[in-house]
Amino acid sequence: MSTSERESLVEIVEGFKNGLMAQATDGTIDPELYARGRRTLLGAKQVADLVPRFIRTCHNPEEFWQFIKSEFPNYAGRRSFLVNQINPIIERLEQTDIGSTGQFELGERIGQGGFGTVYKVHHELLKMDFAIKVFDPAFDDGNHADLDRFFREARVLFALHHPNIIRVYDTGLIGQKPFIRMEYFEGQNLNEFLNNHGVLHVTKARVLTHKVTSAISHAHQRGVVHRDIKPSNIMLAARQDVRVIDFGLGVFVEADLLSRVTKTGEHAVGGYYTAPELVTNPRLLNPSTDVYSIGALWFTALTGRPPAGSDLHTRLDESGESGPFLAVLRKSLASENARFANATEMLEAMDSAASAT
Repeated sequence: MSTSERESLVEIVEGFKNGLMAQATDGTIDPELYARGRRTLLGAKQVADLVPRFIRTCHNPEEFWQFIKSEFPNYAGRRSFLVNQINPIIERLEQTDIGSTGQFELGERIGQGGFGTVYKVHHELLKMDFAIKVFDPAFDDGNHADLDRFFREARVLFALHHPNIIRVYDTGLIGQKPFIRMEYFEGQNLNEFLNNHGVLHVTKARVLTHKVTSAISHAHQRGVVHRDIKPSNIMLAARQDVRVIDFGLGVFVEADLLSRVTKTGEHAVGGYYTAPELVTNPRLLNPSTDVYSIGALWFTALTGRPPAGSDLHTRLDESGESGPFLAVLRKSLASENARFANATEMLEAMDSAASAT
């Protein structure tokens, strides 16, 4: 098998797309890259219905340039056109890559966001459903260190065995995009639950918080800091079943936090749940940042709003939570030096509060 045959179709089409973008914005695409990308698309039966007409009619870069400049007079229009035409092909090929061994039957897309897209898959041999998360943005040729780090962090996920942590079974690459295969958990995230049902009763909010804290304590004892605990990363199902998801994504979290820091006048989703010191230093690996996020989740479950604004302490007093537990909640949201050092300390404080009530 030749090198080109061993390369992922996704990688070839990604490169072709980048070349087309360059050609469409007064750059150039290598004629061999154009010919190879065009040949690949025209020969890929799994995307035959998605191949745009210009791929069939434009035989070389010059013909493509004449087409694109006549159809779209500005760069923005050309970029938008190419994204709309090529991205559905890449998505279809990614799905094909996931199931290329014949072991998986890809199902529907079940989640979007959190640095990637989640698909439901069916394992033909095991007769079981799993979830596969394909991460984006892809690591390009200039980010081998980030890719290596992703897999180093992903390895530790196999050591996390806790009833409230989503199980991870496999990891790998689809083209240039890493993926994780994990337990399929049928439920809704905390954001969706609160939107559909309103705030939690005090007792249920405690139960939820205790389970999340127990899960994070298990991770902290193994040297794992989550750093992205927020309602969309807490999954709920019947009988108060809870899972924390998206562990081990430090390289993505740091990029997101760095981007947030450089933007002014913008608020990123999840920012209310991020410890202030982590926003200031996105590379910080301190378990107490997870404690702050857990406290923010607890506060939101009780009040329906994240802990922000000048009325924070008033809302805490009006939350309905009792004295000993309220003290734990306050300490979880305190400044860095006054907070619990890790989730294990917070869990012990919750258990003590339960004994005192």
